[in-house]
Parts: sequence; structure tokens; C-alpha cells
Amino acid sequence: MKILLCATLFFLVAKSALGIDMGVIEVSTNYTATLIFSDEISSIIFGNNPIISETTLPSGEKVPIFKYYEMYKSKNNVILRSREENTLETSITVFLVSGKVYSGLLRYGERKDKLEYDFTSKITEKTNNNGQGEDALDKKVINNNEMENRLRKVMIMKDKYFSLGVINSEISFMIGNMMNDNDYSYLKIDVMNNSASEYIIEGIIFKHTEKKKRMLNKKEIENENIIMPVYKILPERMAIQAYSSETVGFVLPIFTTGSRGSLQIQFVEKNGSRNAIINLSANDMLKIDVF
Repeated sequence: MKILLCATLFFLVAKSALGIDMGVIEVSTNYTATLIFSDEISSIIFGNNPIISETTLPSGEKVPIFKYYEMYKSKNNVILRSREENTLETSITVFLVSGKVYSGLLRYGERKDKLEYDFTSKITEKTNNNGQGEDALDKKVINNNEMENRLRKVMIMKDKYFSLGVINSEISFMIGNMMNDNDYSYLKIDVMNNSASEYIIEGIIFKHTEKKKRMLNKKEIENENIIMPVYKILPERMAIQAYSSETVGFVLPIFTTGSRGSLQIQFVEKNGSRNAIINLSANDMLKIDVF
């Protein structure tokens, strides 16, 4: 079972992405929620639901036990239940083998009339509601082509940045280039594996954080918002071979931040702990070139 511990990402195969909003999912100690998808589930990410232990099934498969919400996954279904009353709200992101990504909020609630969430036809319903005709779809294809061309241009440009990154266990994660247009930010990230073992990427999470002070006790609070890429270019199998390097590219919706804000880019290793977080400060983001 493939599980990550932080919220999300939003990927689609063929170097493009489409995220699907699941809305709010309510569970309690007495009532479960069953999520049904059209394709097999690849992995599931919770915003705040740490693993506290694990158990072994008769088949030999090891299943994690979470702190706040229980989860039981089988092919294209997942069952959720709260382990205690009034559990804190968190995010949940479901990745399908097909590349589709579903994101929503998971919270405590005694909702007896909603025990099943069927997402097998979510994309069709969303398209019909938007009422897009052929012209609108053609424009979307053109925009995707333009995004890909700009992203590829950023990825082949000579690196401008050499200190925006981190190194963990002989693997370096470095931002080489960044550029903006009116709508998007384009990022090139070089991943160099100087270790003797293959590095497989399980997920890459983008998160905007903003530190603020409360008026009364003046303690700092941190607001977090997940940023879901709208386009990506990744290596085959999401793998970087030993003693080799790969370049990954992302298109993000453009956003603004205060002087105390930052962009976090987290790399999560599949079946490993060589994780890394790149922090881009507000000052770094103000220096981004424009197309």
C-alpha cells in the first residue's frame, strides 16, 4: 500500500494534469465513508494523519495504522472512519493509477444520509456543467501547448540559480530556473543522485505558507495552502538512477505572497525516507524573470 503523509499534488499522465475536487467528506466513530473511483488507487495522502503503528494482514501485506482516521483501501475503493470524536479537519488527496487526482477535505461529522461518495463520473459531470463547446476545448488545447513550450524553454535554459535547494543523503534538489507569465510560474528543478541506490519519487507537493501574528498574544500562526500544478514534465517511472541526474519541470498557477510568505516544494521518496523540502522566500520569488 502506497501512503504519503502530507497533502497533495495534482498530476495527470501525458505531461498534463487535471485535479478533481471531492468537496467535504464526513466520517465519525459510528459511520464510515466509502469513496468509489473509476480506476485503481495508486496512493493516498493525508494532510495530518500520522502513522502510529502498522499491522500485518494474513496475506503478508503490511497496513499502516493512523492516528486520527482509519483507512482501508482495495483497488478502486477506500473506506474511511474517525478513530475518535471531533477529530481535526484535514485534507485528503487520492492518486489513481491512470494519473487522475482527487482532492478534498476530511472532517468529523454524523452524516447518516451520506455514507457513499461515488466519483466514477466526476469528470463528465463537471464538463457538462461547464457547458464547454468545441471552441472552448480548442482554446484549452492551445493553452496547454503554450504552457508546454514555455516550460520546455525554461528547462533547457542555462541555470540562473545555484543556491536554491537542499541536499539530503547525497541527493541534491536544486531549482535551476524560474520564470513567470501573466498566469503561471514555470519551474525547473534538477535532482542529482550521488548515492549508490535508485531514488524513486513518490510525490512532489507544493505549498504556500504565510506567517502571521495574532493580535492578542502576538504568537505567530502559519497559514498553509496547497498549490496544485497544472502541468509537469517528469522522468520515466519517476526514478533517478544511482550516480545520475534528472530534470523535472512544473507549471504552477501564479500567486502573490507577503513579506513573510514562502513556497515549499517537498519531494517524497517511495519506500524510503530521503525526503527533501525546498523553501523559496518571498524575496526569492520577487526576483523571478518574466516572459
